[in-house]
Amino acid sequence: MIGKRQAVFASPARDLVYTSFGQTNHTGTAEVSVEITDMFNFVNSFLFLRTRDPEPRSDGTVPKKNDYQVVVSLAIKIN
Repeated sequence: MIGKRQAVFASPARDLVYTSFGQTNHTGTAEVSVEITDMFNFVNSFLFLRTRDPEPRSDGTVPKKNDYQVVVSLAIKIN
């Protein structure tokens, strides 16, 4: 707990998926949530997405194996 109304929560997660076409997909997520008020949360997420052997596109290029995303959001609690 940071203050009377602010709190920081961190939750790491990791998934490993074996697909039917022989590829392996890895997903990693780290999320930090800050409670602004009783109704609003400020949420930041970092996603790591990996495909072991990505399929070539129709033009012959092969996508990168690793992809990273940063997601910034404002969450509203409806109770």
